Amino acid sequence: MLILETRGRKSGLTRSVTLLYYQKDRIHYVVASNGGRRGHPEWLLNVRQEPGVNVQVGARRFAALARAIPSTDEPALWNELVNHYGGWGDYQKLTNRTISFVELVPTTREN
Repeated sequence: MLILETRGRKSGLTRSVTLLYYQKDRIHYVVASNGGRRGHPEWLLNVRQEPGVNVQVGARRFAALARAIPSTDEPALWNELVNHYGGWGDYQKLTNRTISFVELVPTTREN
């Protein structure tokens, strides 16, 4: 699990959410499934507005640039994510919206 800190798009306040993640090389990926609900999770709307985020994985903290990617835009990577956690694929079946995943690219050295 990782903690993603975003800036609230309306309030400007720091918002934190704990998410399951997948790591490939230095890049972490989180999925905006919202449990298969109709709407996107609030944290995704926040990162679309302000892509500069902070990430914590265990004791490691780092700043990152978040990029939302619709699962239909990168099907091979989406399949890799679903192979990591099958629930994400199940959630896609529960909703008509295209679930996006978010690429978290470190912009500072991890500490």
